[in-house]
Amino acid sequence: MPYWQYFSHLPVVTSNTCIIKSLSVLKFSYMYLNFLQGIDPSALLKTHIQGVINHGKGDTSFFIDINEYAHDANLVMNILLKSINSTRNRNGRLPENLFIQADNCARETKNRIVLGFCELLVKLKVFHEVNLSFLYVGHTHEDIDAAFSVIAEKLRKTDAETLAQIQQLLNGGRLVQGFFDIKASKANIVSAIPKGEPSFLLPPNFKNINISGLKTSIDRSQFQFTDKTSYRWWIKFITEIEQMANSAEKVEKYAKRQAFWLLPYLVNKTTRYVDEEEELNPALAG
Repeated sequence: MPYWQYFSHLPVVTSNTCIIKSLSVLKFSYMYLNFLQGIDPSALLKTHIQGVINHGKGDTSFFIDINEYAHDANLVMNILLKSINSTRNRNGRLPENLFIQADNCARETKNRIVLGFCELLVKLKVFHEVNLSFLYVGHTHEDIDAAFSVIAEKLRKTDAETLAQIQQLLNGGRLVQGFFDIKASKANIVSAIPKGEPSFLLPPNFKNINISGLKTSIDRSQFQFTDKTSYRWWIKFITEIEQMANSAEKVEKYAKRQAFWLLPYLVNKTTRYVDEEEELNPALAG
């Protein structure tokens, strides 16, 4: 019996099952453009999608980044926090138990850092119990792979010329922003929940983007876009990336976008630990 069918027999009010997996999406031909030919692959914008299926509520979420953040334990922990908070906002409470199904990627999920993070969620009474499980090597095809197949088929038939168009194809995919370096600060947050402004905001890194090559390719292909709006979007996007690559102040401003330190708002919010609701406020000034 597949694991999601097994866990579906558990009471929804006391347990929740989610699966998290990443898709290093083909190199986006300035997103997905089927008309591109003869373009230098190194000049394409590499884009990454992290998928989360919440089996307790039957919904799928996608998180998009342009490789400005490392794909490691920090990526998984930050996205898990965002997903858990979305469940809390939707239901008002969290279930007592959390079951996480992940692949066998040691860089992202199968490591002591993520395991320690799961322990932290129990220690701080975010959940009464957290189960982190992995499928056997060679047998890691789950239902989220079917969701990724649907994405690939959509992009094969439909051009996505900008990030906004990719989000639409993903039915509201979220841009990954406001990351915290939980990995480096785990020792501190185990003993006490930080209050006020966290000191471990994770700065983005745009050095992996071939800005000059991307600009050249966009200019060569400008008349192949559906309209001038997409081309103007790319010019603005490239200009912003260039500015951030040379300005620590702009990098810091980018890092603070949607930077909410969610952990304090998740403590004692399960059906087991009843507490008053709190209004979510930004942990950082934008």
